[in-house]
Amino acid sequence: TNIENDVFIGCSRLTNVTIPNSVTKIGDSAFCKCSSLKSIDIPLFVTSIEPATFYGCSSLTRIIIPENVTSIGYGAFDNCTSLTSITIPEGVKNISESGVLTGCINLKKINVDSRNSTYDSRNNCNAIIETSSNTLISGCKNTIIPNDVTRIGAEAFFDHSSLININI
Repeated sequence: TNIENDVFIGCSRLTNVTIPNSVTKIGDSAFCKCSSLKSIDIPLFVTSIEPATFYGCSSLTRIIIPENVTSIGYGAFDNCTSLTSITIPEGVKNISESGVLTGCINLKKINVDSRNSTYDSRNNCNAIIETSSNTLISGCKNTIIPNDVTRIGAEAFFDHSSLININI
């Protein structure tokens, strides 16, 4: 039922993983630096994506995050350089404000489910915004900062080397 911390860290030739729905926890850095991993379906009963779980999975192009996930930890998807889009489901209530998509240089589309009461991506802005504080916590190269954003969080655009233009 658990994939412990650091279990597959650095398995650079691992290309595919099938995780059964009986898994309820994927530990910190479990798939960190699995640079050949192309896609991952997070099991239905996992409620938290721990810190650095998929850090450095540079071939990862697709991530399916189930509705049961309520928390995404620091660095969970950092340096997933092939990732082009991500959708944050309705159930997510806690996202680390400091870097969950750092270094995702090809990320073009960030969407938050419109039913999420904690975060949003208002006006198709391609960012994760904490609704209550109007804080942009994570952006990408296509982010349009909405006029009602009052704060840009730490590492919101950190290591986005493909970022060319930003209007504040």
